[in-house]
Amino acid sequence: MNFKQIQAIIWKDWLLERTTKQSISSMLIFGLIVIVTFSFAQDPFSNKANEVSMGLMWTTVWLMGTLGVNRTFSAEIESRALDAILISPISRPALYFGKLISLFLTLAATELLLLPLFTIFFNRPFLRPAVIGILLLGTLGYVSAGVFVGSMAVQTRASYLLIPILMLPLTLPIVLAAAVASAEIIQPVPNWEAAAPRLLYVLIYDLLMFIIGYLFYNYVVEE
Repeated sequence: MNFKQIQAIIWKDWLLERTTKQSISSMLIFGLIVIVTFSFAQDPFSNKANEVSMGLMWTTVWLMGTLGVNRTFSAEIESRALDAILISPISRPALYFGKLISLFLTLAATELLLLPLFTIFFNRPFLRPAVIGILLLGTLGYVSAGVFVGSMAVQTRASYLLIPILMLPLTLPIVLAAAVASAEIIQPVPNWEAAAPRLLYVLIYDLLMFIIGYLFYNYVVEE
């Protein structure tokens, strides 16, 4: 696998995002709307708010990620950039990992911008290093699946509808596992024993998606 090709894909996506600012701005605005709406809907200092805050955070990440995948691949189709990449001598695994890293960095940057607001509005320690680590691991697996699905669905007419439908069952297991692990870690006394099996599941999911992307991405983009 050519790391210079991966770097070229990341650089191209970064230049496109710097010019348009479509992905980060749309995800950030969506996240802000969700946080503000739910914070006004209930008392952030109540026990109920504490119980649902972690689920709300992961739901926000889930929806932002789907939005980011849609916007990223739609921009590729609109500018015909994907066609140009496919006829270039760039290996398919390099294309997969380049898109994966660029989308992961975009989504992770948005999440890190929103975490302080989650902490303020819901009065929970979202900024713990362990919580951030689980968030990034879960995001990595989610994005790995998103790049695979997005590349397959974006060439269809109903990609905006098809991408969420395909990503829902594929990413539900890792989102649930990461949410439960995060909920155990964010407690006043972190329950590492209960969180460990979920963390292991997240790591296995990430590794499995890397292998699937490396082996089968060529067939996805060729179709």
